[in-house]
Amino acid sequence: MSNTSPRRSLNHNCFLHAMLQLCNTPDPGYNLSPAQIVFGRHLQDALNFINCLEKFSNHNVRPLWREAWAAKEEALRTRIKRTSESLKAHSKPLWPLSLGKRLFLQNQQGSHPKKWDRSGVVVESTGHEQYRVKVNGSGWVTLCNRCFLRAYTPVTSSIPHQKVAAPTPTTSDEPQPSPADLCPEEPNQQDQGTGQDPTAQSLPDTPCDGSPD
Repeated sequence: MSNTSPRRSLNHNCFLHAMLQLCNTPDPGYNLSPAQIVFGRHLQDALNFINCLEKFSNHNVRPLWREAWAAKEEALRTRIKRTSESLKAHSKPLWPLSLGKRLFLQNQQGSHPKKWDRSGVVVESTGHEQYRVKVNGSGWVTLCNRCFLRAYTPVTSSIPHQKVAAPTPTTSDEPQPSPADLCPEEPNQQDQGTGQDPTAQSLPDTPCDGSPD
């Protein structure tokens, strides 16, 4: 009502100051004013000198505003802590990727943003868990975060050969047994019945006088 006179005529100067102040007022959700969104800067208004003053340590500012700022900081601190705890409950550390590693990429956009239907190769690591990946097929190089990359091992047509270790020879001071000791000869069954030595040769019977029969 201060922009109009008692006769309800519009005070153009006050109305212009009010509109400029409204254009420079930041939005609570985006923290940007309409002037910053349209022109990229603040407009010169009648209260432009206030932006150069210290607000938090200025004793001329009402304590009600300081209490509101402190309550907002506390609310944001509690929200950030609760959000970080909920994210850490279902998260795990991801190992770094080496150059030339083959991997799948998540879409992140389109009608199927959570599908892993693209593949590529790591060409550069920019730090802070970010990698430049060359997409297979198009050859397009894109910058992706580590959480949107999934490494895999490509299928090979050949089976790797496994080296078999040769048996090491054992050395011993004990004498080795001979083949004769391992396989002893069995005695003749006829010799076992007579009780004679199987190695003894049989001699012909001769009379005592030395004449043959």
